[in-house]
Amino acid sequence: MKTCQYTIAGIVLLLGLNFQSQAQKVTKVKSDWHLGFNSGFYVYQGDLTPSVAGSWKTVKPGVAFTLSKTLNQHLSLQYALSLATLEGDDMKYQSSQYYRGLRRFYFRSTIAELTVSHQFYFRHQFNRELRFQPYISAGAGVGFLLNSQRNSSQTVFSYFAADNLRNKVAEDSTYGMPSIILAVPVGLGFNYRLNERLLFNLEGLYRFTSSDYLDGFSRAGNNKKNDYYYGLSVGIRVLLGKKSGGKHAASVLVPVPQPAPLLKLKNEEAPVFPDKDLDGIADSIDRCPQEKGTMEFYGCPAIPARQSVAAPAAVTTAAPVFPGFTIYFAYDRSSLDGAGFANLNEVIRLLKADPALIVVLKGHTDMKGSLESNYKLSLSRSKVCADYLASYGIDRNRIKLEAYSKLQPAADPAEERLQWKNRRVEVVLVN
Repeated sequence: MKTCQYTIAGIVLLLGLNFQSQAQKVTKVKSDWHLGFNSGFYVYQGDLTPSVAGSWKTVKPGVAFTLSKTLNQHLSLQYALSLATLEGDDMKYQSSQYYRGLRRFYFRSTIAELTVSHQFYFRHQFNRELRFQPYISAGAGVGFLLNSQRNSSQTVFSYFAADNLRNKVAEDSTYGMPSIILAVPVGLGFNYRLNERLLFNLEGLYRFTSSDYLDGFSRAGNNKKNDYYYGLSVGIRVLLGKKSGGKHAASVLVPVPQPAPLLKLKNEEAPVFPDKDLDGIADSIDRCPQEKGTMEFYGCPAIPARQSVAAPAAVTTAAPVFPGFTIYFAYDRSSLDGAGFANLNEVIRLLKADPALIVVLKGHTDMKGSLESNYKLSLSRSKVCADYLASYGIDRNRIKLEAYSKLQPAADPAEERLQWKNRRVEVVLVN
């Protein structure tokens, strides 16, 4: 049994390190880290407990500090440091089991536990509309027993003469209480999103251990089964760092707008954004708010219409045609996935093959949310792609960013099932 537990723990630990390294490869641009604190109670289960439910009459408090990393939409990796006190006392159960009032075994230990575990979420972690996120957890770790003590000095050994209890206690004393144990925590929990940065957490974990001497007794108790413990805790998780985007700035063709006040229609059905020139482009992102224009010219009239002297007719030549690419994103996210990396790798190849090429990254969003917030999200998606290109040696002077918020949908805004087509960055290569 112990060999099996060591094997399972080793496999889980190796998988944890492997998943972490894989996540670093897949999420170069962005990853979610959460710092957490939980408090709750812990229950000992072993030779000094009357049932499989453990010793509920000696429940003790404990705390846990966690650092978790989102690997993908369903999986997270969590590191945890837990501090808990465990206690067992035969005298607590003498009324229901008479012999315990005569055996009078007692132990108390403080355990510091370091674990690494995986949390598998049943629902999409990146979907901010799903506030309730249940998960299952499994991992491996080590526990350090601090301030351990056991006591059998008040045992009435004459009552247990037939069981040779005195010799069994003496044999247990030669082993003593371990200083380090292996633990395999498994359990259930859920996160509830309070806002963009805070999560409420509730978690229950059961610890399988590698030792039957957690309480200091084995031969004198049940030497066929190891000692275990479990806990139930509540706490808070805090998102670290920025919500999205890279840390490097790139040249941007569209200025960052200041939030514009929202005016309500009389029927209160939808917001109206200021648009002085009535060209359908909000003043907050319109470069020419006094002149009717198009989104192609950032709200300004077409350049030929503003020229005072007609330009001579240019000799038309066939321009080279370059392939276009589209990078798609999850709802309310600006992190790249496998398909996005593959497309951008091809863009990198083309840019390195022709140093005269530049790339234009046009960010878009779906129709949910305000124009201003979606502008920031569309710009963030363009920046993520730009950072990836730059990380492979593409000069940032060859990378141009554009952000269109939700003003240029690629799919019918009324078709909910097609909105994934709107959450995109269009990659355009120009000479």
